[in-house]
Amino acid sequence: MEEVAIKDRCLQTKYRNLVLVSLDGSKTPDWVPDTYINFDAKTYSIIELTGVIKTRSQELGAVARAPSPAERAALVESRRAFDAETARLLDNGTVDWIRTRDELHQGIRENAAAVGAMTGWQLETGWGP
Repeated sequence: MEEVAIKDRCLQTKYRNLVLVSLDGSKTPDWVPDTYINFDAKTYSIIELTGVIKTRSQELGAVARAPSPAERAALVESRRAFDAETARLLDNGTVDWIRTRDELHQGIRENAAAVGAMTGWQLETGWGP
């Protein structure tokens, strides 16, 4: 199904929106024209891939712009907060992980019960074998 959707979009845009990135040296799909350039992640860097994506985006109408000082500051703060939270979680051992796991499992049980009540399906949840 995904292949059909990609092919349809490629035909509409004359393959301008397609960027193939090979992570493992795999063969290009037969439906991609031989003249199409593929990006080999083993040969090129992520920075170069970013350039390819930016160029393709601009060809399709995107407008590139540098982030404002406020946007840059927000990104720096977001990264700082993420790093601080990661450090806090790692320092706290498994307590937070177990609590979060249990909350997730409770949510799954509640959703399964609601689905069962509405459909008559008999759903079971558990920790697995």
